[in-house]
Amino acid sequence: YLANGFLMDGIASSSFDFVIANHVLEHASNPVGALVQWFRVLKPGGILYCALPRMDITFDKGRKLTTAAHMMEDYQFCGDHNRAQMRERNLDHYREWLSIAIPAHTGQPPPKPDLLAVQIGEYADREEEIHFHTFTMASALELLRELAKSVLPQMTVVQALDARAEILLILKKSPTPQ
Repeated sequence: YLANGFLMDGIASSSFDFVIANHVLEHASNPVGALVQWFRVLKPGGILYCALPRMDITFDKGRKLTTAAHMMEDYQFCGDHNRAQMRERNLDHYREWLSIAIPAHTGQPPPKPDLLAVQIGEYADREEEIHFHTFTMASALELLRELAKSVLPQMTVVQALDARAEILLILKKSPTPQ
């Protein structure tokens, strides 16, 4: 299958026994929407394996922790087709990415303010894919608890592991509708 991994467009519901999302969710500007789609394509009893980078170990260190509330708001804005609000929110993510994450990764100094403003605009115009969101084990589990309550009641956490520089999640779709 060749499809947008966040939208899973063209892929039938309940068609896969498992979905693997290895260092993908942090790249979604709407991570809740991606999780909803991944669960949509899972068969009842199917498994989602999801690995996330820990922000305190990777080049995301120094960025703000993304809260579950923020990601739930992103989902709401996307559901409301509020592209202007999402673009505005993503400007902050691009600013952090360009001024904190890229310098941490490359060892280069952050861009000067005038160049930073230009780069942020260019990233936004291209809808550049970056690490939009940051995670710790606690924040990932908080997001999953919130999703199970309100958006994905068919989701259960089978296992959550803190594995050095990443968070490993094994999630299951209930075999019967909730």
